[in-house]
Amino acid sequence: VGKNLLEGCNALKSVLIASPNPAIHIRLYTGLGEDQKHVIEWENMVNVYASNPIKASELLENSGEEVTILEKVKADYIDSIVEERRSLLSIPERNGWLQFLTSHGKEKTDPCVIKLCTYLEEKASMRTVWEFAQTKDQFGR
Repeated sequence: VGKNLLEGCNALKSVLIASPNPAIHIRLYTGLGEDQKHVIEWENMVNVYASNPIKASELLENSGEEVTILEKVKADYIDSIVEERRSLLSIPERNGWLQFLTSHGKEKTDPCVIKLCTYLEEKASMRTVWEFAQTKDQFGR
């Protein structure tokens, strides 16, 4: 995907990407010119990440721009938890939460992990901590 992917599509207001893979969303987003990025709804990318959090090594092209976008999406996902905009997780989000903990939870120096741990240890209600602690995936694990 090259830059200015939608060049000449001036009437286009939004694009809905029907893929559960955040790497696809990020690749398409980075393929747009600055004046086109508005057609991909940022919150949708965060919601896709919430159900399928990936690491930089899983991006389609592990370039600086894609990694930067992934880090911003991950930070917004954590912010949605810390700011309590994301609670009572759906089944896909439960799977994503467990996947996030498995793949990112050991990264002790990651600012997102630090922010999440601080929130859960110091600020979250017991109900919230209990909900996240009791989360199981679709297989009951």
